[in-house]
Amino acid sequence: MTLNFGIRPFELEDFFRMIEQGKLDITKCNYIDVLLASLQDNFRHFEVTADLTYVLPGLLTIEVIQQITEIRMKNNYSCSVHLPLWGIELASPNSYIREASINCLVEAIKLTKQLDPLCWVIHATGSLISEFTRIEIPSFAKMFMNNMFASTAQKSLEQIIDRTKISPRKLAVENVEFPFKAMEECLESLDLSICFDTGHLLAGYSGNGEQGVVDFYDTYHDRIIELHLHDGKNPGIDHKPLGHYDLPVKELLSKLIERNFSGPIVFELSPEEVKESMIYIKKHVPQALIHS
Repeated sequence: MTLNFGIRPFELEDFFRMIEQGKLDITKCNYIDVLLASLQDNFRHFEVTADLTYVLPGLLTIEVIQQITEIRMKNNYSCSVHLPLWGIELASPNSYIREASINCLVEAIKLTKQLDPLCWVIHATGSLISEFTRIEIPSFAKMFMNNMFASTAQKSLEQIIDRTKISPRKLAVENVEFPFKAMEECLESLDLSICFDTGHLLAGYSGNGEQGVVDFYDTYHDRIIELHLHDGKNPGIDHKPLGHYDLPVKELLSKLIERNFSGPIVFELSPEEVKESMIYIKKHVPQALIHS
């Protein structure tokens, strides 16, 4: 079996760097052009970054989404959507912040529904809650707070599902800087899927102690619907090309093949880093490539 590798056509960091270097006029950015250029590398899956709707207004309109839909269907591409995360906090103790966050994500899902994505990737907790996880307090107090945040996030996710009428299994909760075990009850109760981010786990963000990448996959494989693939190292190093740090690439990809994983494996890397990573895979795990 071969695996379905994909890309995220518009990485904000890369474009901001090009603007800084004077190589790009952001007023002339066209998402369709970027998408088509990215897919020339024979990837059959792409992930749409819904934050672009707000960060660069006009880049992802209903008309653009329609064009993307037509391209996807004509060429038999699959796609997923990464829901907005900048400024979003579904677990905030402030009800006004939660309500605004829910409204934003509901709007993003409705905008992208016609794409018929394999899943919508979501951060159940955001940067504010990440700050709380770094506070030095007694373990019982931290556990209490984490459970409270997870419970609040669950209520927000319930509202999103109810208002959009999407299948809970198409909502993929990503492991971010928050103890992932605290989300298990929510995942089970709402019957949600998971987007497994390898770099976040390696960087120590997900609070799973010494659990390795393959162990994490084995634990949650029945809910994992997408992977974000990049290398990393504890503490705090992630979003690096494969082969640089601690990701057991051969072991992980072999496990995915063994379990007949058919979901997308999305590189969260720059175009240059994606090429480097694909070369690494071709050398060390050639049986994993669709186009080897």
